[in-house]
Amino acid sequence: MSEGIISAAVTSALHKALCKAQTDGQLRLAVWPSLVFDIPKRAEWGDLSTTVALGLAKREKRAPREIADVIASHLQWETDLFDHVNVVPPGYINLTIKRDQWFRVLTEIERQGIVYGDSTVRAGQKVLIEFVSANPTGPLHVGHGRGAAVGDAIANLLTRTGADVAREYYVNDVGTQVETLGKSVLMRMTQPSLEPECKDVPLPEGFYQGKYISDIAMAFVKSRSPTTMKSSEGAAIEAGQFAKDVLLQEILEDLREFNVHFDKVFEEHTLYDNGVVADALNVLRAKEYVYTLEEADWLATSRWGDDKDRVVRRANGQYTYFASDIAYHTHKFNRGFQQLINIWGADHHGYVPRMKAMMHALGHLEDSFQVSLVQLVRLVRGGKPVAMSTRSGEFVTLREVIDEVGVDAARFFFLMRRCDTPLDFDLDLAQKKSNENPVFYVQYAHARIASLFRMAQEQGINVPSSSDANLTLLGVQEELAMVKKLEEYPEVISESARCLEPHRVAYYLQDLAGLFHSYYYKHRILQADALALTLSRLVLIRAVQTVVRNGLIVLGVSAPETM
Repeated sequence: MSEGIISAAVTSALHKALCKAQTDGQLRLAVWPSLVFDIPKRAEWGDLSTTVALGLAKREKRAPREIADVIASHLQWETDLFDHVNVVPPGYINLTIKRDQWFRVLTEIERQGIVYGDSTVRAGQKVLIEFVSANPTGPLHVGHGRGAAVGDAIANLLTRTGADVAREYYVNDVGTQVETLGKSVLMRMTQPSLEPECKDVPLPEGFYQGKYISDIAMAFVKSRSPTTMKSSEGAAIEAGQFAKDVLLQEILEDLREFNVHFDKVFEEHTLYDNGVVADALNVLRAKEYVYTLEEADWLATSRWGDDKDRVVRRANGQYTYFASDIAYHTHKFNRGFQQLINIWGADHHGYVPRMKAMMHALGHLEDSFQVSLVQLVRLVRGGKPVAMSTRSGEFVTLREVIDEVGVDAARFFFLMRRCDTPLDFDLDLAQKKSNENPVFYVQYAHARIASLFRMAQEQGINVPSSSDANLTLLGVQEELAMVKKLEEYPEVISESARCLEPHRVAYYLQDLAGLFHSYYYKHRILQADALALTLSRLVLIRAVQTVVRNGLIVLGVSAPETM
């Protein structure tokens, strides 16, 4: 886990105190304890608190209070770092950091700039994150948009913590869906609905609905002459391939507009064209994990916790989607990726156990494969749910949401809640230019600071380096609170990456922006009659601006200079 500069200093001091206690024979420390800190609920209790003494009590066979007293006696020698070290029952150690130590945070942010918060905790890890992967049978809807924002932000977090990350979109283009898509297009070609003045009539159940099918049908007609049209069966395949290509390009274009870019688009059919599916299943058969029963081939996933074994090749010779997934993930590992992360819709939760069982069958550790499930999005306008679809197959697309609220608001709203919980997306709120709107609130902190810098420049005041400012003048409570919040940022990034939870960054940015806006309204930052104080406050808010910008970059949201 990456720590802020103060947390790292406290960890080092506690480590030295434990080593000293062990050397002096005061503690045995047969097993080295985890060093974890919490922020006390009340400010007067200190800046940080640790329960290390309680964790050691059983192994040391001593009361936690006695162990805490031993550790505290050595910490108290760290007079440059700690103002107070207090032990409270039943064995908590509360630590109060010297005020001037906190200003080292501002110097560190100034030194690191755009990379403040980055770490190397995942250095050397080659990670493939596969997300969106919507079937190319229709436009992206808002649920896909949430998955896109989550996947992209997780990729950003992993990159920030040192991993070598690749983003991939998997195209399901094998099976009946593309053929059904082609048949839907052909059926529209035979209907008068291709005439602009006519309305589409619903297609039979099981066919793809919606105006986009008619649009594709018109494009397909224009791209083909009657003499080149194939038989009914061949035409369905050709129309399906044409429609798939059109929709995939539209999907990728929408994602680019949403600031989501992929390193690779992987098409399922290549797994069959190149014999990867058959090869992967043959390897598993050689291990006796694949067996034949009633002319079908099964993978024995129940050996590793799945509720039953799964068919990989049906009795009619057709492979299942699971067979494709086995081959695809085998191919991922064969490309040198050490960890695979998939972002799926919540309706895939039942698919996870068989995938984890498959990892065991392939000979990989279970934690080399992780799935983040993304729950549904409900659009709300005027306090009422927006109808997401109609009988005609029309639905609210990601493109429509982007056009209405903008990329920044859409991404931030998708990311400001845990992805495994349902999300109410308030379209009215996302467009408000007020503090009620979370993305506006955060972005306005960045823009407001930029405005203060412009005002300072107009007054002939340049923002100094931290070494040229008297930071000890930062004495009000709100200033120290902001510095402490800034110090938390590296750990927020590290923990968000570890847990694959980008919403933590959104929470943090709202908290930091709240501290800044409150400070701005209470205290004058530019004071002509107090230049030294002005300079120190400019250093402080520059650090705030840097961290707000860095966090917004992780979320894929812009950091405007003006609003």
